[in-house]
Amino acid sequence: MYDDNGVIDQTSVLAKNAVDGNDNSYWTSGEKDNQWLMVDLGANYDIGRVEIDWSSDAGKMYDIQVSKDGGNWTTLYRQLKGYGNEVANIELYANA
Repeated sequence: MYDDNGVIDQTSVLAKNAVDGNDNSYWTSGEKDNQWLMVDLGANYDIGRVEIDWSSDAGKMYDIQVSKDGGNWTTLYRQLKGYGNEVANIELYANA
């Protein structure tokens, strides 16, 4: 897992919880602007959907981007007004 500070593996930061499948754990930006999280899948996969379970402090604006090389990014989805207390199911059709 990575966030805007680099590689994250400290339990206190909880970036790894963003994709652990456990509804009782999560990653948070700490309610700060310009935060990001990158998930390295380790190989290219077809991606059909991204699900984001927002708490009350949802992202105001966010992008979902993909990259095959970790350097060149393509924006697949952009949300300009995020809402809290909802689950966003975002359909994507990409290989990354």
